[in-house]
Amino acid sequence: MIISTSSHNVPLTDELCEYVEDTLRKEFGYIADRVVSVDVRLDAFHGIREPGDAGVSVRVDLRDHGALVTETRDGDLHTAIRRGAAGAARAVDRRQQHARGFSRQRRPGKGLAFRRYSVANV
Repeated sequence: MIISTSSHNVPLTDELCEYVEDTLRKEFGYIADRVVSVDVRLDAFHGIREPGDAGVSVRVDLRDHGALVTETRDGDLHTAIRRGAAGAARAVDRRQQHARGFSRQRRPGKGLAFRRYSVANV
């Protein structure tokens, strides 16, 4: 799993990069074999009249099912990183469960729709 971190209006220090990588490796630990890469973008929103002024966008590239993006905003950057990592891990897990559910379903037989009602009810 490749992790890359970028920032916009946030000073990107070594400690912050290590915190992002540790958090992502902890959250994606059980599904790391299904993930190719994770791109994290840290944003700071100044002057906007909303309670959250730190944002995290996490883009996850999966082995078999494309990519997905989650965005999180919070007042604290570290909290936004934790929530963003947890949300991305949940989204990947949901995507995997959804894919497994469709592969296990069987199409109904050809005459199933006609056997639903008896001739007297039609």
